[in-house]
Amino acid sequence: MRTIRKKALHLAVAMGVTFSAFSMSGVEALPTGGKIRSGEAEIGKKEHTLVIDQHSHHVALDWDLFNIERGESVVFNQLPTDIALNRVVGNSASEIYGSLKAGGTVFLINPRGILFGQGAQVDTGSLIASTAQVNDSFMTSFGDGVEAISLGLGETSTGKILNAAEIKAQGGLVALHAAVVENTGSIENPAGEVALSAAKNLHLAMDTAGKLNIAVSGEVADAHILNSGKITADGGRVLMTAKSAGDLLSEVVNHSGIIEAKSVRVDEQGEIVLDGGSHGIVNVSGQVSADGLATGHSGGTVKVLGQRVNIADGAVLTASGDNNGGQVETSGDVLSVSTKAQIEAFGVNGKAGEWFIDPVDIIITNEAPEGYADATPADTAAQTGEQLYQAQNATAGNQQSYINADYISWRLSNGTSVRIQAADQNTVEANADIYSLGVSNITVNSPIVKSTERMVLNDATYGTAGSEATLTLEAQRNVAINAPITATDGKLHVNLHADTDGDAKGMVILNADIKTNGGDFTAGCGASISDGRVGTYIGHAADERDEDGNYLENGDRRIETKGGNATFYGDVAVGLNQGELIIDTAADDTRGNILISGNLDSANSYRLYVNEIIGKTLQDSVKNDPDLKRLAGLYYENYLKDTVWKKFSDLSAEERAQIAERCFAQYGTYKNRTLPTDEAAYEEALQAYYNEHVKLGDKNVTGTAKPFDELTAEEYHQLAKHILTNWSHGSTNNHESILTRWETAKLAAQEGTAGGSAVGDKYLATITTELENWIVGSLLAGKKNEVLVGGKTAVVGKNVKAGREFYWVTGPEGEANDGQGTLFFTTTGNAEGIVATNMYQGWSHDTSHGVKFNDPNNDHIYDQPYVGVSWKSDASWADVESQNKNLIGFLQETNNARSSAMLVGNQITIGGNVGKSALLNNLWVDADDTVSIGGGVNHASDTADTFTGQVNADGSIYLHGVNGVNVGDAINSKIDDVLIVEGEDGPGSWIDTSLIVTPTPEPVVTPVTAEVPVAADKPAGKTEAYAAERPQLDPVKGTVQSGTASYQLADSKQLQPGQAADNVVERVLGLTTARLPVVRIHNGVRINYGMYALQVDPDEVKMEAVEQVRTDLPAAKGRETQRTYKARLTLANTAGTFDLSYDGAALSITPVDHAAFDMLNHGGAPHNVDVVSKALHVAFS
Repeated sequence: MRTIRKKALHLAVAMGVTFSAFSMSGVEALPTGGKIRSGEAEIGKKEHTLVIDQHSHHVALDWDLFNIERGESVVFNQLPTDIALNRVVGNSASEIYGSLKAGGTVFLINPRGILFGQGAQVDTGSLIASTAQVNDSFMTSFGDGVEAISLGLGETSTGKILNAAEIKAQGGLVALHAAVVENTGSIENPAGEVALSAAKNLHLAMDTAGKLNIAVSGEVADAHILNSGKITADGGRVLMTAKSAGDLLSEVVNHSGIIEAKSVRVDEQGEIVLDGGSHGIVNVSGQVSADGLATGHSGGTVKVLGQRVNIADGAVLTASGDNNGGQVETSGDVLSVSTKAQIEAFGVNGKAGEWFIDPVDIIITNEAPEGYADATPADTAAQTGEQLYQAQNATAGNQQSYINADYISWRLSNGTSVRIQAADQNTVEANADIYSLGVSNITVNSPIVKSTERMVLNDATYGTAGSEATLTLEAQRNVAINAPITATDGKLHVNLHADTDGDAKGMVILNADIKTNGGDFTAGCGASISDGRVGTYIGHAADERDEDGNYLENGDRRIETKGGNATFYGDVAVGLNQGELIIDTAADDTRGNILISGNLDSANSYRLYVNEIIGKTLQDSVKNDPDLKRLAGLYYENYLKDTVWKKFSDLSAEERAQIAERCFAQYGTYKNRTLPTDEAAYEEALQAYYNEHVKLGDKNVTGTAKPFDELTAEEYHQLAKHILTNWSHGSTNNHESILTRWETAKLAAQEGTAGGSAVGDKYLATITTELENWIVGSLLAGKKNEVLVGGKTAVVGKNVKAGREFYWVTGPEGEANDGQGTLFFTTTGNAEGIVATNMYQGWSHDTSHGVKFNDPNNDHIYDQPYVGVSWKSDASWADVESQNKNLIGFLQETNNARSSAMLVGNQITIGGNVGKSALLNNLWVDADDTVSIGGGVNHASDTADTFTGQVNADGSIYLHGVNGVNVGDAINSKIDDVLIVEGEDGPGSWIDTSLIVTPTPEPVVTPVTAEVPVAADKPAGKTEAYAAERPQLDPVKGTVQSGTASYQLADSKQLQPGQAADNVVERVLGLTTARLPVVRIHNGVRINYGMYALQVDPDEVKMEAVEQVRTDLPAAKGRETQRTYKARLTLANTAGTFDLSYDGAALSITPVDHAAFDMLNHGGAPHNVDVVSKALHVAFS
């Protein structure tokens, strides 16, 4: 009873304020002072009726007063296409209590306000009532006809439009336009449009049929729309729009009545829009229905939009259909939906409809998240029962919405699809280099279940068991699944779409299992879900930790579809701490396809160490930071303790040399300082540096080395000032910083480990995939400055632009090439270059804002040999020097325990590499059709290079494809356990050996084993299904009619066709020759040239026919002879001149110029096969 009294009192007060502008007593009986301003009409009065006979299509009339008393009538005699514009120029609001009728369109314009009182009846073709200001020139020209009408409210408009009457229209337009619009009566307009608009401008345009189309724009002060009555526009459209000026958040739309726009024909659905604009609160506690439940009809569209949207207890929003369901959209930066609301969009006999949710940031959970409080005022809660959870420190631009997971489960179980979108407009700060971030994430913290049991909520059910539905989560940044999504009744399609604005800042995070019961599972990032950018991280949810806070070992993650497809666009990184990712699409009699368009790797962990205070002063916040103190302690124990307590004269020669290297860094460039040549001066400078920036304790005494935990507060302060202070070049010659000097940061990052490839090793991070780039980049969100990672170039020199080869020189990548590291980028000019095969680059090329970034550019007075990453508006990398004024720390990577992957499906495709960025433990792939690895697009390359398809694992590798296995590059198991299996009735598996040729004089051989014969070990029978036909002469897919592939081992052991290996195939990766089928399409006819042997050495690539079918190769067009000639072979990023020689049986390709030699010597095996393919095409096309 208390709640009811409060609501009644609230309503009484509101109504008292609302109607104060009107007389609330007797009114003048009929309009007075009528005057025709343009057009043709006659005004006549007969007893209680005022009649306007309209003789032109457009007529404009001025009135001193426009009232209609009860029992009185105003009639416009006009055609359906006629328009009568009525302007009130007196000082009184219009009050309509009687009857207003018209066959066409009537405009009633009164800036003082308009009241349609209870008991009044309005029946027109169209009615537009507005408190706009209309000038005389418009009135005098209106009679000549217009194609468009714009009505604008005055700057201080206070007029209101209130309707408590019955308004009917005949399929045209009913528009009520004022700063405040309230409907407590009824408005009916079948197949027409009803618009309640509290916006500055109302725009009306006439189509060719004479129908008025409406649009609104502009904001007004104190805009407000209230509907507690009934609005019906079946087969039409209802629009309630309020746009409030200013940044103050206030209620602008309140709907507690009934709005219906149901379908009236199979192909005509209704639409209802409640729009509160960018600053408004929209409260819905009434009914909103765009159903189409007549036979064969489909549901329409319901949209509730605002800065904050509250769907209260008892609210009903429906767009269901007898055929297909429609769409219900509830979109607000902050969204509250009561579990006692009813939201439906099911399709009885067709496709499920959709509930679309679009807040800025949303948490799906059955409990208020930790750290959140109930932000709903007590009186509002008592009135509505709503529950809104908001971060306690939230600002207007950083708020989170709460949606009940059980409520979503109820909708899905009853056949209503649910789509949730989190998006915010990215803004750029004044310096234009970083985002002012909106949150824009979707996080699932409670289970979502589609089942028969979940069809009932609050004793309500409405759907059909076994129905199909779709759950779509779309976020501008991350979509994080921390609780299972499961279907046990009917198919559930799951779409997880992150980074929807396509700036490569966002990923899908799967920390829980997905089971779709036959539905498709899709995860992806980018403007389109299939763009293939960034990717998906597979990990553990917080509640999967043990009592010590560690993630469980061997904790698997399962994605089961029971026949549905499983698609991952982009990279997949598996961080399961020795657990296994299981993607299983098998049902009783079918399997779905599996696609990973990018790379599949284990995932490592990352940590950021920064001091964001740049300058000489050591702040207490830095000195007392527990992470930095721990790091300083480890660095001290591992690298400083035995040196820093010695007085200068007691230092060893090795210690002096190490200190001198840091002391005299940047001499010759910094303030024209030159390296001392005099021995005494050199010693003096070195001693001064040591005493000021290295030594602990009394500089004149060699003290006893102390453990870190025994340092006094003063001693730790001295140490921290040496190694934790961000002293840039311009302020000091201190080069001891472990945060911003690359060489010392490299040591500090290792924390005493070897800093290599072993599990547990730590090192400056290496970034080798786009997914890894976002994982590390997200740690920098909102930070303006850069941090160091493990990339560098040895090519130095002021303003050197081209030829700078950047390598990853830390971690596993740093161990490659005998410790030289792994090449990932070579510059060809300023901010231009070539991405190495299979590698990633994230150089910044943001040239559209006030502060330009275009890297790598080497544009400082010092060499910039190192790679720094930051948070910029496009990418994140720049070339930097140590102790650059923008550096604040470094990024550390730790090798986690390897994870495994098991894929069970029909066709299984991995477009990238497997285990190249971080090794998998074991890989198990089982396909009913084919297995393909490699060939996916590397988006980091401007030339859209493709991944070669390497497969790397610590443990076992098992590849089974009933209809073939195609691996584009080397397969490497550290325990020599590789098993490749073909189907019992299959035509034979083919490993594309052409892509694993080692083109070096003494190839580095990595042994692998295979416990069953590969394709070459027995005749392949029907060879139509050979997956590798790379060296075709023309780009037309051919079918080899005969011939059997074989391979040459590094130890010269030759396996002949039909010959089985001795259980173990040794040194497959040491392959130096391969046999390839060659075909040509000529004038539409297939020509089979049989099998060719490919041999590669550093000086020559040779193709020699074996089992040759024909040698009468047609002469190339435009050449006199095909025997010997020079040809320029051009590939994607390079070109060279070769001698091509053909003797009727063998084609030799010999390099002529240096570029050609480099192409063969440095191009790599896949590159050399491209050379062969190009040469064949040039020679024989």
